[in-house]
Amino acid sequence: MKDIYWSVRRFIIDISWKIKQIKFFFQRGKRGWSEKDVWSIDYYLSEIIPQMIVHLRSISHGHPVDLSKEEWDKILEKIEQGFIASKRMQDFDGEYNMEKYKEDEKLFKEAMELFKEWYFDLWD
Repeated sequence: MKDIYWSVRRFIIDISWKIKQIKFFFQRGKRGWSEKDVWSIDYYLSEIIPQMIVHLRSISHGHPVDLSKEEWDKILEKIEQGFIASKRMQDFDGEYNMEKYKEDEKLFKEAMELFKEWYFDLWD
């Protein structure tokens, strides 16, 4: 009896989660973000910023006037790697140790400084 209860309960939870996923999809389409994204804005940004930076690098038609293309690509790569490090810090699993956390924290802080410095140049 207990197994049936948990199976039915899990089924109902799964259906309600799928309905919420549809709602989140439409929210993102309408306003660019969903309620789910707000639950952990830092995690959401750590997921999407690296993807956006990779795309920017692949389609880029220019770079800041005071930098070469190679210098700009290195800056973008550091920003990308810093946000990937941020996601690792948040995903913190059993094999992730404090030494690796400190390294990732350093990468992320450097990326944030670059992100802040070059914020208005992150366009194509």
